[in-house]
This record gives sequence, structure tokens and C-alpha cells, in this order.
Amino acid sequence: MRPAGKEGATAVTAVSTVVAIGAASNQLRGTIGQELSDAAPAFSPESQQLLRFHGIYQQDDRDVRAERARQRLDVDHLCMRVSIPGGTLTAEQYLIMDKLCDAVGNGTLRVTFRQGIQYHFVRKGDLHSLLGTLNDHLVTTLGACGDVVRNIMCCPAPLADRQRADVGAYAQEAARRFRPRTQAYYELWLDGERAVTAEAPGEEPLYGTTYLPRKFKIGFAFPRDNCIDVYSNDIGVVPVLDGESLRSFTVLVGGGMGRNHTNPDTFPRLADPLTTVAPQELLEVLDTIVRVQRDHGDRHDREHARLKYLIHEWGIERFGAEVAQRLGRSLRAPEPVVFDGADDHLGWHRQGDGRWFLGVKVENGRIADRAVVQVRSGLRAVVERFSPGCASHPERTSCSPTWPTLTGRPWRRSCATTACWRPSSGSPSSATPSPARPCPPAAWRSPSPSGPCPACSTSWKPSSARWGSAGSTPMSG
Repeated sequence: MRPAGKEGATAVTAVSTVVAIGAASNQLRGTIGQELSDAAPAFSPESQQLLRFHGIYQQDDRDVRAERARQRLDVDHLCMRVSIPGGTLTAEQYLIMDKLCDAVGNGTLRVTFRQGIQYHFVRKGDLHSLLGTLNDHLVTTLGACGDVVRNIMCCPAPLADRQRADVGAYAQEAARRFRPRTQAYYELWLDGERAVTAEAPGEEPLYGTTYLPRKFKIGFAFPRDNCIDVYSNDIGVVPVLDGESLRSFTVLVGGGMGRNHTNPDTFPRLADPLTTVAPQELLEVLDTIVRVQRDHGDRHDREHARLKYLIHEWGIERFGAEVAQRLGRSLRAPEPVVFDGADDHLGWHRQGDGRWFLGVKVENGRIADRAVVQVRSGLRAVVERFSPGCASHPERTSCSPTWPTLTGRPWRRSCATTACWRPSSGSPSSATPSPARPCPPAAWRSPSPSGPCPACSTSWKPSSARWGSAGSTPMSG
């Protein structure tokens, strides 16, 4: 453990409390069940820590925060984050999520930087109905937050080369592998029923009783298109192609952009290439890397607990040797990774199968109806009429894949009534600050798309980039 000053000593105390709460929680149960039946609007501090693993945060309304504090009133709202691997939803799933935000939230959905979706200002008494309905439609909040592998990212664009390589299937399988196994989620919210996965119930073979030292992020990029910012993940996975066929994966480790600006011992770090593995070896290698972090990550200082600090102190050679020793075989040298840019996938794109997909900008990730642009109503109307699959992009754009190549009046009417995909602001989605990236460098920006809609000839009208409001961005997920 590193020497710590006053801040470090405080962090040690805080993380010891967090670890103790998790270890004594009976696999994330704690007293959540009892507190759900009492009249208090807020959960206890201990339960608030455990609720994060269930995808739930206690949330207050900053507009009335000072007044409620003067009246000594508890925080009475919750934020709930849905884990959506790769950001992809069916039309049915999207529509039920849209419907729920009126019934149990504040009438908006928030797309996160890690391709999840959040409900804000949820009441404690609405949790059962919200989580139960989501689970019935094969969507879960389990593992969306907390010290586990978080929502796994993947490029959502259904371009022909990406569909042939089927990288999304590997991301989905990784998400199933790393989702917590505790039955607490189903007992507390779903009365013991399991709809999201057919996996057999069990304890936590990977996470144990204390889970990971800190949150853990995995992302799948695509060659030459770093749209998910793969170097900022604890593990980044980049396919190696032979023509258009998948040959192997290059694995990167130790990325993370977060830092505490008052603590000089914290810093952002880009991931290092570790190895290149065959497709059938990928999940075993990812699992082993997570286990190394579980066993050797810093559990004393929460600000020093991410994988990037372990690799910074050990070096990539020692870390690779530990992974190889656990695998029982040596690691291949990593093949080079080359990126030409980061595509935000806005606008119309051919899928290569006679269909198109459309990337729509969602300002600050807020799917909401405003006075000028009614994004939520527009997206809902289009999904109801044409039933496209939906996906969220890491830069908070919404891709609507699998549009048929239709022309004529239906498309013209849809374009005319759905201003959400013809933004007058036109500012690049990547210009919005992230909690971990307050000022995106020029290398992360990309121009807005140009060119007409293939159905109605309506053109995009990009303008100069505008910074979003840091205070209005959703959590990074």
C-alpha cells in the first residue's frame, strides 16, 4: 500500500467501509428487502452502497437541494441505470422503456457514455414495477453500476463488414459471462423469477463475497474506427481481420481517463497492448485479466483501485507474466492496432443488405421532448411505425438500424414530422463534455455528417461545434 497523506487516510477509511458492507451483505442483499417495505423515501447509507450493484443510485433534485437540506428532509428520488451490452435494443424493448419513463420517471430517458440508458427521479415505491417490467422484456439493471464488470461496449453500427465479423456476438457473450450471479437481484425485485438469462442460479464464482476493488470497463472496437474510445477501458478488444473474416483479437489493458484533480497520485492512462488471441481463447483471457485485478488491485485506497494503477506499478511485462502463469501458456505478442478516426455514425448509411441505418444526434444524451425539438416523440413515432432495431452510440447518438429501402410518402411524412434527425444545431455529439473528459481534445472530435436523406432528400446542416453543459451530462455508466 502506498504512503498516504490526509486525503489518502480518508480514502482508506472510506474504502474499508465499502468493502465491509459488501462482505457482510449476504451477496448484495443487506437490509434492502426490509427497507423496501418501510415508509422512508430514502435508503440507508449501507443499502445505498449495495443498490449500486443492482443499477440504482440515490438521487436528489439539485433545484431544491438547499431547501430540503434546511428542512432536514431525506433524499426522495432514485436514478436507475439499465445495462445494455453494445447499446442494442429491439423495437419492442425500446418502446417499453419509453413507456415506462412516463409511469415511473420524469418523462425522459438518458443515454450514457457506455451505451446504457438511465431513468431519473424514480420513487422507491416504483422500483418493483419498473425492474419487473424491464426483466419481462429481457432487459436488466444488474451490474450496471458497482464494483463489477460494467456494461460492455461495442460499436453499434450495423455496417456490412461489422456484421460479417460478428464482433457484437462476442461482446454479448462477455456480458453474460461477467454479469453477477447472485440471486439477490431476482429475490428482491422479481420475486425469484428469472427472465433475463437462463443460467443456473449460483453464488459468485468470479466475484466472491467482496467483488472487485473498483468498477471494471470492457469495450470492443472495430479496426480503424475507434468510436468507443477503446484505449480508455480497463480492457479493450480490437478484432484482427483476414480480409473481412475474423482471425483474432488484440487485447489492450490498463486504460482509464478518470482522475481526482486534488490528488496528484491519480491520473488518466491509455491502455497498453497485451496480446493477440484466437477467438476461442478470448473469453478465457478476459476472465483471467479480471481475476488478476480482483486479487491484486488496491482495496485500501479507492482512488488507486482501478486496473490502470496496478499495471502502472507492475509494468506490462510483469502483468502479462501473471496472466500467462494463470492461463498455463505464454502470451503471443500483440499485433499492431491502427485507427483512422472515431466515426459518430450520424446520418444515413448503407448496411450492405439492401437496407439502411440512420444515426440521430441526441443532445447531451437526453431523449426528451423540448419546445423546439421533440426527440422522444419523434423516435417513438418512427419505431412504432417501422419497427427498426435501436442502438445507442458512445457519443450519445442513437442509431436506428435495419431500415428497409422505402421511398415515397411514408418516408416524406416521417421526415417532415420527426425533426429529431434533422438537428438545426448540428454540433458534433463528441463536443459534449464527459465526466472523465471535461474538455475533449481535438483528436476526439469528428465533423457532423453531411448529405441528403436517401428517401426525402432533406440535407443535414452542420454548424460549428458548441460545448455542452458539464452540469447537464448524464453519468458515464
